[in-house]
Amino acid sequence: MRKRIYELIELSREDDRASRVYDAAMIVLIVLSLVPLAFKQTTPLLEWIDRICVAIVALPSAIVTAGYMKVIEQKLNKLDNESEEETHGKNN
Repeated sequence: MRKRIYELIELSREDDRASRVYDAAMIVLIVLSLVPLAFKQTTPLLEWIDRICVAIVALPSAIVTAGYMKVIEQKLNKLDNESEEETHGKNN
C-alpha cells in the first residue's frame, strides 16, 4: 500500500490516471487551505477548512515517510548488530 501511495505522490507513469487525480486534488486542497489566510478574523468554519486540508495533504507523505523510517531503523539495527559482532569478535 505504501508503494502505491508513493506512486500516486510521485507520478510513476504518464498514463497513471489515479496519480493525476491525486495531483489535482492536492492542488485544490492546497489552494483551499489558503482561503482562511485571506480573512482578518477566523471563524470555526475557516479553522475546520484549514485543519482538514492540512490533514489530508499531510497524510500520504506521513504514510510514505513512516515506511522509510521503518526501513532506516531496520538498517541501523543491522549496522549496530554487525558492529557489536565485530567488537565482541576482536575482544575474544
